Amino acid sequence: MKRLFTFLIMLSLLLAGCAKEPAPQVPNTMPPSVMIDGMLYQTTGKQMPGEADPSVIEEISEIIPSSQLPCEDGQSNFGEAGVKYAFTEDGLVVLLGNEWTLFEPVE
Repeated sequence: MKRLFTFLIMLSLLLAGCAKEPAPQVPNTMPPSVMIDGMLYQTTGKQMPGEADPSVIEEISEIIPSSQLPCEDGQSNFGEAGVKYAFTEDGLVVLLGNEWTLFEPVE
């Protein structure tokens, strides 16, 4: 009887130790954003077909942590320095991977 009682206690401890731990908290991240000419733009996630005119393409100059929003021209909170962007008739587009993605101003 004593062995059965010990076995049940050990089994309950073992099962309690296998309980699923809560997932770690994801740090606060802001939407992908860029500041150009004093205006903050955020991604729409919408892919834009075609290519931007090479004469209007510029590059992001500084990357800040994704937990912050850009506060200076040329800053973004995604990608790496040198990411290309351009203003088109549709608005601001940013080259993410091999796709131009539309960004809209934050009001």
